[in-house]
Amino acid sequence: MDIDSVLYDFINRGFYNNENNKLCLKLIAEVKWHGDRYYCKSKKCRGEFTKNKKFETVIGHSKYPDYSRKCCVCKNVETPTTNTSFHGINYIPAFFEMVYIITKLQKERNRRFNTDEIFRILKRDDNGISKSTIEKYRFQIQNYFLDSNFFLHSDSFYKECTKSYGVEKFSLRTGLNKKWIYVLSQFSFPRRITANIYNKDNYSSLYNFLSGTFISNSETIILYDWNKTYKTLKKKYPQLKFTNEQLEVRSLVTHISEALKDWLQGLPLSDARKVRGHMYECIQVLFQHYYTPIQLLVMMIAIDMQKVRLRPREPKRRARFNNLN
Repeated sequence: MDIDSVLYDFINRGFYNNENNKLCLKLIAEVKWHGDRYYCKSKKCRGEFTKNKKFETVIGHSKYPDYSRKCCVCKNVETPTTNTSFHGINYIPAFFEMVYIITKLQKERNRRFNTDEIFRILKRDDNGISKSTIEKYRFQIQNYFLDSNFFLHSDSFYKECTKSYGVEKFSLRTGLNKKWIYVLSQFSFPRRITANIYNKDNYSSLYNFLSGTFISNSETIILYDWNKTYKTLKKKYPQLKFTNEQLEVRSLVTHISEALKDWLQGLPLSDARKVRGHMYECIQVLFQHYYTPIQLLVMMIAIDMQKVRLRPREPKRRARFNNLN
């Protein structure tokens, strides 16, 4: 996608403060409506998905944010943030800074930034952001890592690949909470990694983990150091291989497990979804290398727009007519 070079530099440098709010809205609008994808969703324009390219760009209006689009037919106004993850966010520049920190700074320093560190970075702009807001923004961004796993790992893209996988596990303890993390890595290119968190290390957890991944019954799965009782999985996955050997490829999965263990160190384990979000953040930042800051922002808006297109239409209401005397 062609984005204005000034906006691209703005994202990758990470210079965000309240004065740049207008520039943030301009970027959101360019990505959201790129290629004249604007359509008026007002019922006056005959339905939510009716295309209408006749619009005006709103600038300097007291009621609407800059770069909103006003339909020339029904005068309906749609803001850049409508139907996106930025809707209702008071500190859009700070959200952009969070994207920069998660994708670029963490990758450069090869570690996770905790809430206090991110708070100190954002506090430089004196934008009044709180630590609870930082946690909220981070969780929102992590949800897009989980969503992108579906969009990027489509079967049509990978069906021609010869695939084999290795599965490792490790335990974490925070206070009284002890959890098990299962990690699966694809050895062949293009590489895919997935992980999940479980309360117990048993047959049921392993079966649910394997059935929830992208593997099929025709692909080789190597499990390291697993109890013999798990061999009952052979009935469901005849291609399973159990081994304790120090195979060369095993180091790839072990390296991912150790990185995840360090990344999750000190995090509360009570909320499994948030732990999973941090796991996928680690996988994307350290191993997948999919996103620069601008790529992640574009992907987030693209997923939002995809969800809008997939949203079921509301049934049409029948018109009511008064009885004529």
